[in-house]
Amino acid sequence: MPANPTPPRGLAFGLASAQPVFDRATDMAVAMFDGYAAALAIVHQGRMWRTRDPDGRLPKTSVLAEQVIGSGAPLWVEDLTRHPASANHVLVAGGGHLRFYLGVPILGRDGAVIGVLSVVGLQPKAFDAVKLRLLEQLAEFVADECFRQLGAQELAETQSTLSAFVQAVPVSLMVSDRDLRILQASPLWLEAFGLTLEEARGRCIYDIAPAFFEPFRHAYDRCLAGERVHGDRVPSPGTDDSMRFLRAELTPWHDAQGEVGGIIVAALDITEMVEALDRTGRSEQRLKLAV
Repeated sequence: MPANPTPPRGLAFGLASAQPVFDRATDMAVAMFDGYAAALAIVHQGRMWRTRDPDGRLPKTSVLAEQVIGSGAPLWVEDLTRHPASANHVLVAGGGHLRFYLGVPILGRDGAVIGVLSVVGLQPKAFDAVKLRLLEQLAEFVADECFRQLGAQELAETQSTLSAFVQAVPVSLMVSDRDLRILQASPLWLEAFGLTLEEARGRCIYDIAPAFFEPFRHAYDRCLAGERVHGDRVPSPGTDDSMRFLRAELTPWHDAQGEVGGIIVAALDITEMVEALDRTGRSEQRLKLAV
């Protein structure tokens, strides 16, 4: 049979990069059953994508595959000429000479059917429980790959969204992992330390500016322990040895298992406001003395 073309990007709802795994799965299915061909179909939002038809030239539906999808159970048809739904199909009665069909569901984590792994043959084949179980195990392997690919895609989308948000916020903001290594940082945060995101990412804050961050180690430790830490007027040495004042918020973020994955630090420089309040206070004090 001709080699499968690479599926267009976007088909199989983000699973195009799993094509090599799908190809190995179908090749293994053919070898296990001495079949004529094997195919893997992924179903999403009413559309069906097939490894043997990535460009969508075949009919959009498959009666036998839809039966597997609808029932959520394997379908073994020993002789297609005796199956009412397929006896008159062009590939059975019209010269295709297909006689055997086996389809097993590919199940999502919620138990819903996300696809079908099927094998067809030119000779009838009696039911074989051992081979059925082998194909079911192969379908489970395909499902695991789907989960892995979708998980990676969701992670990439989440990271992209996070990056866009952090780059847009008008405050100094930094996101770290549990070891206080930089994951994301806003332009204001990066500018304060004279770094680009590429230069900062992956570095521990204590390595970047020990004199600045070391005095707040206890606050970071409390946050990593799960506590939200807030400071209304935090004195902080500036990079030019001046004293700055910050309003800071340290918030732990949690991973999928509910564990603290790192911290988010947001800080607003309120030095000018503090200095203005101090000047106002001194003026009022002088006025009282004068009176």
